[in-house]
Parts: sequence; structure tokens; C-alpha cells
Amino acid sequence: MITTVHRHALTLISLFALAAIALAQSPDPELLRFWLTGLSSPDADVRLRTLQMTRYPVAHGGRAVQALIPFLTSESADERAWSAHALGSFTPTSLRTLFEALDHPDLAVRNAAAEGIERSIWPRECGSLDIPPSRARSAAWVERSLKSYEIVGSEGLVPLRTALSNSSEHVRVFAAMTLWKLDRDADLVRGELEIAEHDPSATVRFWARQANTRRQIRVDADTQAQIERWLDTVYEVESFELGGPAARELVRLGGVAIPALIESFFHSPRFPIGEPTYGPPTWILEQLGDDGIAALTIGLEHWYAYGRAWSAHSLFRIGPAALPAMPAILSAWKRDRDGRMQFEPRPYWDERYPSAFALAMRGGIPLPSSNSAWHVARLGSGAIPSLITALDDRLTLVRTYAAHALEGMESIAIPALGALEKRFSDPEPLVRVAAAEAVLAIAPEGEPIVARARAVLASRPSK
Repeated sequence: MITTVHRHALTLISLFALAAIALAQSPDPELLRFWLTGLSSPDADVRLRTLQMTRYPVAHGGRAVQALIPFLTSESADERAWSAHALGSFTPTSLRTLFEALDHPDLAVRNAAAEGIERSIWPRECGSLDIPPSRARSAAWVERSLKSYEIVGSEGLVPLRTALSNSSEHVRVFAAMTLWKLDRDADLVRGELEIAEHDPSATVRFWARQANTRRQIRVDADTQAQIERWLDTVYEVESFELGGPAARELVRLGGVAIPALIESFFHSPRFPIGEPTYGPPTWILEQLGDDGIAALTIGLEHWYAYGRAWSAHSLFRIGPAALPAMPAILSAWKRDRDGRMQFEPRPYWDERYPSAFALAMRGGIPLPSSNSAWHVARLGSGAIPSLITALDDRLTLVRTYAAHALEGMESIAIPALGALEKRFSDPEPLVRVAAAEAVLAIAPEGEPIVARARAVLASRPSK
């Protein structure tokens, strides 16, 4: 029975959690004080819930970071992990703390720190982004990223160099991804990147190799001018088709076109915001092998929802070769802000762009899927180990998405049945149902686990 005391406690937990979310939007000092009260509560549930909801871009960076740092040495593993995750929302202020956390004895803290550093910056080519005034939140995001880039590119190189030999594969992957973004600004680490090209992890090898390849790209003035002319044609003439003549010329050029493609994809004055012309540049990147996969993976962090959507869509169309994007996909799930995958907006072309929608229906432009979780299956069986690990993630939505992705794999995901069955007793009904539905899609009829999955679904809470 829920008593009045219980209700009061639940209300307090909810209020402190809401304060954590509201801080993302407001510089109100009263709100900050209320949030700090939640962090200092003697009630462990209140503290944890406040930490859990502080995974959004938050104001008051200095005071917030100082309030979070003590939790990195908490006796509670959950508090340590969630505080490290929260610190990733306070960059650039928190970057120096995150650099130190790369050597933390707690694996979960190291992993969260590496992710926080990587997502704090965008590729070097994005240094001149000019976001429209109508996108004020995105403009603030860009400003934070540029400030973070300066710190990571100077003070972060030594910690990142050390991180490339960390015992955690996760840390090594995100360190290499960060160095990919830094491009030639990461020259100090080229020796360690060359060693990392022989890492036991295929994903680390991929990103180390790509980081080294990017550093060596040089484009002469004539070639750059030609690239710019072809990009103008892609956006102005071929914006409603895939694989037009100019796009194919850029594909023919190969890796030397990557810097210009990244710059134009993250920001191009050539097209109005919202037009479905993200399709042509992502199609070009699809054709460029590993170089294109790396750029599309970083596209999952695009400041605009449709940039994220087209990037995800292209990676899934590439299939198993895009498996090195898997850590970034899981990281994007962790940053989901509104119950949907951050890089999957609701389709709206049929309402706002009827001509584009009609063209897509005729096969001209494939629209991004409305739910990427199931489409992770297109990355193949190589994604299964990552998804099994994700089933144990602290975030409810990540566990749910992982179950959906395994469901989409059907019978090839049989090795994940044991991990899915453990989720039948998950504290969150959403996860239990997703795990049960996945088992029904994967397991052969007549297996005992099928009956247990049906029992889970039969006991689901009524709406």
C-alpha cells in the first residue's frame, strides 16, 4: 500500500527530477538551488533521480560541475556512473573533470567520460557554422561545441593519447572518434593512432585508421574550387534526386571531398532549413566506403533533427559494413530527449513538402524510417554483442531500444535469448514488454522461453 509518506517522497523525487530537466532551459537561480537541494538530499532515491535526469544541456555550468564532482567518489556505483554521465551535459566547463575521469578506477565512469568528451565537439570543418536565429537552442549548442573544441584540441590531447591504451574498449573507441574530429589538430597523437590501428578491437582499428587518414587529406585550390562548384549543383539543381551527375563526380573524387561534404552537411547556406535535401549529401557519403561511414556516424550528432535522421538512414542502408557506427548509435540512444531516438524526427514531408513526399513515394528519395531501433538489425549479427551489453544499460530507453533491435533481427539473434530472458524481471514494464516481444520474434515456436514471454505479455500493466 502506498502511504501518504510514500506519496510525499515520490512527489519530492519527481519535483527534483523536473528541476534537473528545467535547468536545461532556464538560468533561474531559484531553480538551481532547488536542483542542488535534490543532490544533497539524505534520501538516496532523491539524489539518484536528480542525477539521472541531469543528462541534458544545463545552465549554471560552474556551480553544477562543482556539485557533481563529489559523486564521482560516491560509495554508490549508480551515483558514480550517473554523475559522470551528467557531467557530459556541462561541457565545456566540465571538460577538465572529464579528462581526469578517463583514468577513474570505475569502468562506468571512464566510459561515460569518454562519451562526454567525444560528443562535446564537432568536426574541425564546423568551426564557421552560422545557425539561423530561429534555431536559438541549436546556436547555443554550436557555441558550446566551438568552445569545447578549443579545450579538447589543446588540453585534451595528452589524456586522449593515454586513453587510446585504456583497458576499456569503449574508452579507446570514443578517444579515437574524438581524434577523428580533431583531424590535423591531433598530429601530436599520430604515433599512438598508428599503434591503435593494430588494436584487438575492430572498431578501435577502424576509427584510428580513419583518424590517421583524415589527417593526411590535402586538397589543392583548383580541386577545392571544383568541389565547391559540384556542391552548388548538388544543392541547387540535384536537391530532389539521388546520384545526379555532380554527386557522382564528388563520389569519383573520393576522400578528398570529405572535408567539404562534412562542412556542407553540418551547415550549408545553399538550402533552407527543413528541406529534404539532406538526402543527396548523405547518398554521396554512402558511396565513399569507410571515409563516408565515419562522416555519417558523426552525422548522428547533427545539430538539426533531419540531419541526424538522414545520417542514421544512410548507415542502415549501408548494412554490416557500417558496424563501426554502433557505439555512436548506442550513445545517441542515451541522449534521447523525448522518448524517441534523437536522430529520428517525426516524418512531416507529406504536410509541409507535398512535392518531396510524392517524389519519395515514386522512389526518388527514400524517407528516413520513423523508428531506427528495429533497423539496427540491418547492421547484421555483428551488432548482437553490443545490443546484449545495452540490455544491461542503466537507461530504460536504451534497454528498450536494444530489445527492439534484437526483435528486428529475428532468428539470427538467438544468441541474445538468455540476455532477453533476464529482462523479463526488469523493474520497468516497458523493458519487460519489449524483451518478451523480441523473444517471440526470435525463438522457435514450442521453446519453453516462448511460453514465459507470453506470460510476461499477459501480465503487462493495462493502459
